[in-house]
Amino acid sequence: MNNDISQTVKRLNSTHLYIIAALIILLLAVMFGLLKLPAIGEEASIIAERYAIGLTLIAIPSALKLFSNKIKKLTESETDAGIKIKQFSSAFNLRIAILGVMGLANTLLYAITANTNFMWLAVILFLAFVFCRTSEAELSAVISTKDKTKEEAEND
Repeated sequence: MNNDISQTVKRLNSTHLYIIAALIILLLAVMFGLLKLPAIGEEASIIAERYAIGLTLIAIPSALKLFSNKIKKLTESETDAGIKIKQFSSAFNLRIAILGVMGLANTLLYAITANTNFMWLAVILFLAFVFCRTSEAELSAVISTKDKTKEEAEND
């Protein structure tokens, strides 16, 4: 089981790293003018900016809280370690996907509008990615939580 945990953590962290690297390369390409997209009008830019700010501010805590809730439900209900690993991976990938889509959207909006607010929103999302890295200790804790509570119930 330790081997499954370490393989899962390596796979999740490599996915995490690839998404961050792709988004950073895209953002740098836009910043240095290597990627140019057709511009939109000023009115559309203002509307896009308002929605992007709101959606980004909603997406970051929502992604983190959604992951937390899924893991909490997982530790309370499931007993099989294999299923826990799969569900942990699913929750982790969902969290990364939400942040990645918002990072991609803000980077593309920065490319279209040349408004630096979108660049800063993308940078903020990259900072949120830092808190999404998983570890073997975290996954082991999720797997062993039910076992500990089961032993405590049996001892009472």
